[in-house]
Amino acid sequence: MVTELAHAIDTMGPEDESFTLLLSREYTEKSIGGLGSDALKGIDRARFCVLQEANAAVFADKKLVLSCAGEA
Repeated sequence: MVTELAHAIDTMGPEDESFTLLLSREYTEKSIGGLGSDALKGIDRARFCVLQEANAAVFADKKLVLSCAGEA
């Protein structure tokens, strides 16, 4: 799965402004703000870890900038 996701990241172009990872749980702003990705649990943590591994496998100019954002 890491290889496939790394390939997807690698093929993203400038027109692809963002990539969204939907979470299965709800997290408070306090937990995300205080712990960042360490607040993630279960499948959310597993998916985020795969995303981090895939992101580490691509060249620097293709790396995603990862951040957590709540609903607007």
